[in-house]
Amino acid sequence: MSAISVLKTKNVEPRTQQHHGKSECQPISLLAFLEEENCRLRNTVAQLEQYTMALREALQHKANPRP
Repeated sequence: MSAISVLKTKNVEPRTQQHHGKSECQPISLLAFLEEENCRLRNTVAQLEQYTMALREALQHKANPRP
């Protein structure tokens, strides 16, 4: 059995959604959870790379001020 087929069949904690004032629990697959988390982490890394570039540029300007 491949790892992917195992991931598709396992469930993690159900998510609760409000639907017309009623609470509905829907299980999500572990694979869907991991894909969502991967996307979130990729966005965080991209944002951190932008911050790093801005900080390096600021440090470079501070180290070499224009006369």
